[in-house]
Amino acid sequence: MKLWWRREIDEARESADQAERQQQFAAESTARMADAAVERAKKVGSQLRDELVQNGFAEALRTAFGGVG
Repeated sequence: MKLWWRREIDEARESADQAERQQQFAAESTARMADAAVERAKKVGSQLRDELVQNGFAEALRTAFGGVG
């Protein structure tokens, strides 16, 4: 027979474990979303750079700022 305080300790431990699992899941989900955002930003940056080069705007900027780039 379990003593009443042992049951409360077990319930508190289970509750803490569940909260930790939920926190870990949320952290992993946030990390995945951040990684996806970084990849999208890289893709958009690459596409923008390609469009600027294609339109000659990148070269105009280099000329205007003294060839930096």
